[in-house]
Amino acid sequence: MSTDGFPAVLTETLLEMLDEWGVDTHLVLAQSDLTRAALRRSGAYIERDAHLRVVRHALALCVDRGLGLHFGRRISLRHYGVIGYAMLSSANIRQVMELFTRYHRMTGPLLGISIRTAGHSVVVRRDDLFELGALHQFAVEEFLSSWVTVFDSLLEEAFHPTEVRVNYSPPRYADLYGTLLKCPVNFDADVVELRFDVAYLDRPLSFADPATAELCKVRCDQLLAQLDGQGGVVDAVRRAITTSPGQFPSIDMVAQRLHTSVRTLRRKLAQQHTSFRSIDREIRHTLAIEYLRGTELPIKQIAYLVGFEDPANFTRAFRRWVGCNPRTSRRKKKSAITATRAKREQRSPATIVRT
Repeated sequence: MSTDGFPAVLTETLLEMLDEWGVDTHLVLAQSDLTRAALRRSGAYIERDAHLRVVRHALALCVDRGLGLHFGRRISLRHYGVIGYAMLSSANIRQVMELFTRYHRMTGPLLGISIRTAGHSVVVRRDDLFELGALHQFAVEEFLSSWVTVFDSLLEEAFHPTEVRVNYSPPRYADLYGTLLKCPVNFDADVVELRFDVAYLDRPLSFADPATAELCKVRCDQLLAQLDGQGGVVDAVRRAITTSPGQFPSIDMVAQRLHTSVRTLRRKLAQQHTSFRSIDREIRHTLAIEYLRGTELPIKQIAYLVGFEDPANFTRAFRRWVGCNPRTSRRKKKSAITATRAKREQRSPATIVRT
């Protein structure tokens, strides 16, 4: 288990839903270098990039169907493993929130989390842990829908948030948000937030079992310690790769810098459900996005800074990463910023609400 690992059961659940929708999952798997047998192994983890490839292909085959919202409805406490048992055994929602905040890194998160109270509301804010690009909306939809679903299960009754805020424009299926989330949804906000009444925090849960909860927390702490201890090699590889801008060392060079053999380095990374190639690709991808959207550097120079001598090779790689070429990505970001500013200037102080 690692910060780069992703629970295979979630990927398998998404594929099961696609099967029900009549989508050719054999095609999705072929394009994602995965097999159903590998995903169905008990307790299996896969590379996060592999899961995201499945999501990307699924979205291309299910345009404007609210894939993230429907997928979130399929997620239950069993998908969280021992963390799910700990939450189910908790005394109240407050303890559930504390558990999720502490252990959410073990669930293969795509979004970071912060929780606070504001007046009579609990505010759950989520931010991208890394550059998600076109998958950001899917990740947000999955978070919102899965949280409402899990809380329904814990409370054994319908959970009603007071408000949801998302930082993108209403999709064509915007009405589905109100139907599944059961609350007003504010689009074009500055943040991603789920808000609910603070009174929920102390609602007792019928499956509360202090002894089981404590045993589960002990196991969660053990797993978290294992995750932190093993994650060092991934961080070390990232630091070695990013030491010199524009120079991306080979695995042989990184192994030498870390005073280990290539074979040992590969083995340790495999234990973290990742690989040197995956880490290298993620770094180049993230840097390319940052340079394109945060600077006015020419594409040729950005290509050099992320390790491509030939801009054409960079363009092809970038298209594989995000589905469009660098110039289009830069233009879309500028257009989105301009559109958001225009909307804020034109509308009244009241937030646009779709229910």
